[in-house]
Amino acid sequence: MSCPVRARIGPPQGRDAWQLGSPCGFVGVIDYWIMVRADIAARSRRGATRVPGPAPAGAHIRDGAEFKRLEAEVRRVERDCPSGGDWGKISTRSLDILSSQSKDILVACWATYGLFRVEGYVGLAVGFALLQEMVDAHWEGLFPAIKQEHARIGALDWLVARLAPAVAEAAPTEADAAAVVVAYDALYDLVRQLSGKLVDKQLTLEVLLRTLQPYYEQATCSLVTATEHATEAVLAAERARSTLADPTSTG
Repeated sequence: MSCPVRARIGPPQGRDAWQLGSPCGFVGVIDYWIMVRADIAARSRRGATRVPGPAPAGAHIRDGAEFKRLEAEVRRVERDCPSGGDWGKISTRSLDILSSQSKDILVACWATYGLFRVEGYVGLAVGFALLQEMVDAHWEGLFPAIKQEHARIGALDWLVARLAPAVAEAAPTEADAAAVVVAYDALYDLVRQLSGKLVDKQLTLEVLLRTLQPYYEQATCSLVTATEHATEAVLAAERARSTLADPTSTG
C-alpha cells in the first residue's frame, strides 16, 4: 500500500487529538513521537547555547591537553575497534567541551558519531540537531576559524566517511521513526545552511542525506498513518460519548 510522503512532517495542525485520550492505543504512539522530539530538542540546545565567558563560541582549544587526550582516544578507538569502543565516553567528553569550552566543529562531529554508536537514531538526531544549531548560532565564531574553511569541511568529511556506511548498515526500527524524521530534517537544514555559507559548495553531507532518504520516507509514512489512526480513534470516541450523552442522537 502506498503512502503519501510529505517533504517535512510535524504534529498535525488544529485540534490536539493526541491529548484527548483513546481506547485504541494509537494516541500513545503520537504521545511517544512528541516525547522523542521534545527530548531531542532539549538535548541539542547546547549547540546554540553560548559558552561561559566573553566569547559566545568559546576559545580555540586544539593546543590544549584535554583536546589532545580526546583526539588520541578517538584515534585509538578507530584503530583498535572502529565499530565498537568507548564511543559513549568520547561523546560525553565532546559534549562537555562544546558546552563549557569551545564550539569546535570537529568535536561536534565526534559527539555526533559517538551518539549514533551508543544511542542509534535518537543519538543521530541529537547530533545533527546540535550541529545545525551550532552552525546557525555561532558560524562566525566557531572553530576552526571561519578563514579555515577547508578545516571545517574536513571535520564534516570525517563524519560522513564514518556515518554513511554505518547508517546504511543499520536500518531503523518502527520505534525509531520519530528520531529518523528529526535527524533527516536537522541534516537537511544543516546542508541548506552550509550551502549558503561556504565558498566551496561541495558538501559530502549530501551523501548522508541520500543514505537517510529511504529511511525518512518509511518513517514519514509510519507517522502519517499513526496520526490518521489516532485522529480516527479520537473522533470515534467523541461520537460514542455524544451518543451516550444524547441517546436520541443519530450522529
